[in-house]
Amino acid sequence: MKKIKRRYKKKKRNSFFKNKFFWIFVSIFLFFAGIISYLFFHPYYQLNSVEVTGSTLSPSKEIENLIFEDFTLLFDSRSLPFIPLRLIKEKILGDYPHVRRVDVRKVFPNRISIIIEERKTELIWCVAPGPEECFEIDSTGTAFRKTDYRKNYFYIHHQYPQRIHLGESVFPKNSIDFIFDAIDLLQKDFDYSLVKALIPHKESVFFKTSGEVEIRLSLRDSLSTQLERLKILLDKEISENEKIEYIELRYGNRVFYKPRE
Repeated sequence: MKKIKRRYKKKKRNSFFKNKFFWIFVSIFLFFAGIISYLFFHPYYQLNSVEVTGSTLSPSKEIENLIFEDFTLLFDSRSLPFIPLRLIKEKILGDYPHVRRVDVRKVFPNRISIIIEERKTELIWCVAPGPEECFEIDSTGTAFRKTDYRKNYFYIHHQYPQRIHLGESVFPKNSIDFIFDAIDLLQKDFDYSLVKALIPHKESVFFKTSGEVEIRLSLRDSLSTQLERLKILLDKEISENEKIEYIELRYGNRVFYKPRE
C-alpha cells in the first residue's frame, strides 16, 4: 500500500510594513518625538532668567550663574521642561552651607524662581586647643560660616580637639538642645547674664556669667533636675551679696560652690 504524502502549503507571512499596528506605533512615536524636539529646541522654552530671593550671605548673581553654567543640556539647550529642579536644589544646598532650605520652581515659559531660607546665627562655636577657629552655628547646631568670636554673640569654647565641617552639626543633637535650653532658662528663670560657655569634655558644659560666676552642668544628667538643685542652693545657702567663683551641679545631690577669694 502506498503512503500518500501530504503537501503543506507554506503560509505567506505578511510584512510588518503592512501591519496597521506598526504604523500606529510609528505615528505615536513620531508625534511624541516631535513634541519633545519642539520643547527641547524652541527658543520660547529656553531658560533666560533666574529669580533669587532671600539670599543675603551669597550674591544672587552667583547663584544665577551657577544655574546657567551647570545645568546646560545637550546641544547647549536650556529647555525649561527638561531642567532638573531636584539637582539644582541639591547643588545649592551642597555649595552653600548657610542655606537651610531652598524652594526651586519653574515659571513657564522660560524662568526659574529660587526662594532661599538662610540659617540664622544663634551663637559662635570656637575650637581649641591649637590655632583657634570659630564658626557661626544655627539653632540646630549646624556650622555654616567661619567667623570671629569677638562678634556680639554668645560663644562657646570647645576645649578639646574637634574637626568642624561646614554644613554639619558641631555636637550631638541632644547635647545641642541641652545647651540652648540651658542658655534660655539660666537667663530667664535665674536672671543670669551669660557671656560664654566652656566645654572641657563631652560630658560637661560650664556657663560663665557677666559677674564671673561659673555654672557647671552635666550634659548627661537632666537639665531640669540640675536647675532645681541650683534654685534650692541659691534660696537657702548663698546670700545675695556673696561673691561666687563657681557652682558645681554635676554630681547628683552633692551640690557645692566655691566662694571667690
